[in-house]
Amino acid sequence: IVKTATETTYAAVGDVIHYTFEVKNTGNVRLTNVTVTDTVGGVTVVGGPITLEAGQEDTTTFTGSYTVVQADIDNGSFYNKATATGTPTNIKPKSKIKSVAITIIYFLL
Repeated sequence: IVKTATETTYAAVGDVIHYTFEVKNTGNVRLTNVTVTDTVGGVTVVGGPITLEAGQEDTTTFTGSYTVVQADIDNGSFYNKATATGTPTNIKPKSKIKSVAITIIYFLL
């Protein structure tokens, strides 16, 4: 997962930071029910779930936004983290693999 902010700075409470997410299946089986979530809180993520074939990348389905609060101004930065999760298919029934999660951490200064 690659997370990109459209805005690289913020200056006031109420400023909105917009995000795009690139999600790629780097494995060798299809992933279904692929979703992106913000694990720190505050970022609203929209889009999905989707299915990704082995090697397939999606750059348009998932977007997000965050509204700057006073604590972000006081701290001088905003920290958050996103995770992409999907369910692999075509796995032998004995497999214990149930989902795949990849996390990216993003700091905006």
